Amino acid sequence: MKKFIQYSAVALMLFPTLGVANDLNAGIAAYESGDYASALEELRPLAEQGNAEAQYTLGFMYNRGRGVRSNGVEALEWWHRAAEQNHAGALYKIGDVYHNSMNDAFWGIERSREEASEWYILAAGEGSIEAMIQLSNMAPFTSEGVKWNRLAAEEGDAEAQHKLGRRYQHGWGVPTDRVEAIKWFRLAAAQEYTEALFALGAQYEFGSGVDQDNTTAYMWYTIGEATSDMTSSNKSDLEEVMSEEAKAEAEERASVCMSSNYQQGCEEAADEEHVSTQ
Repeated sequence: MKKFIQYSAVALMLFPTLGVANDLNAGIAAYESGDYASALEELRPLAEQGNAEAQYTLGFMYNRGRGVRSNGVEALEWWHRAAEQNHAGALYKIGDVYHNSMNDAFWGIERSREEASEWYILAAGEGSIEAMIQLSNMAPFTSEGVKWNRLAAEEGDAEAQHKLGRRYQHGWGVPTDRVEAIKWFRLAAAQEYTEALFALGAQYEFGSGVDQDNTTAYMWYTIGEATSDMTSSNKSDLEEVMSEEAKAEAEERASVCMSSNYQQGCEEAADEEHVSTQ
């Protein structure tokens, strides 16, 4: 009997938590499906009870006028409530409002880079990659900007990795180091970040940080086009000077590279031979 009572007590403690999770999931699912009336019905009680994720989502509903009249002041109020609980997304959104507001009256604030930076720093401290990238963009040629860019890149964000590669390529806030640029471009390219794929193609085409190699350049341009809706004029230029055999080789390597999740066939032949002898 004593064990039964103990188990019953544990169950009573767990059921409210499970109920909140179910209501929250239902509310977010309704919001994402466009059923804003149901989303509001599920999320508002949770937000009023202090659930940070519900508060964050309710802020978006007021921001965008989803199921409620659009109201920036109300949106900020809900984001502030979530931010008080260190919700990374809410901290970021408040910073975003201060940074990018085109209608201060709607939000009830005055646009401020300084205020935005403070909120972004708080969001970055909670792990927001978006905030790290914004902080990097706000100080593009400074050591502070490099710090935030590197943190986001080391977290595996492809955009940040590409941006860090560009820094090393051009010496923006760091010493120019084209080999280091290639390293970060490759990491971003492995996530099929289009600009990094084309950047790698250009490095090989013009021999920047690597030996000049039209075949490998053509391969990266081919992957860039295959994984996006963009086209490369550089690839078109190479087509005029490369043999059919070289283009076929590049296309075959592109296929192998993509199918192996960027583990095989992605480097120039000399590099592959060197690696195989280690």
